[in-house]
Amino acid sequence: MLKLGLLAAALSLFSGCGGDDSKGTAKKTPPGNADEIRIKSLELRDGLHYLDGASEAFTGTAVQRFMSGDMAVSSEFVDGKLHGKKVEWLRGGTKKRETLYRGGEAYFQTIWRGDGSKKIESEMRGEVPHGKH
Repeated sequence: MLKLGLLAAALSLFSGCGGDDSKGTAKKTPPGNADEIRIKSLELRDGLHYLDGASEAFTGTAVQRFMSGDMAVSSEFVDGKLHGKKVEWLRGGTKKRETLYRGGEAYFQTIWRGDGSKKIESEMRGEVPHGKH
């Protein structure tokens, strides 16, 4: 009976999840997805990110989730550096911020309001807005 209840709860998390919509709603998956790399399992050594105890710099996507199972942060890495998208969400699934990285340096960022409307788009130099915004 307990297994049936857990299965029903897991299925309810997946129903209606189709990825991002125009307001940036995060896709829900149950906490503890065995295939996910958690951000907290990465360690920083000499400016590069490694999976705990690994000798090769990390390439892939690492995530952090809220206790509810909703996505909190998703970060893409190549050769131990942020490269690609880093996306942050508010509790409830509204996208908060999306930062684009190249070789560990931010070059563009979009920030949304809590209601899902776009607040700011800005070119970046490192972690600082620079140029058009």
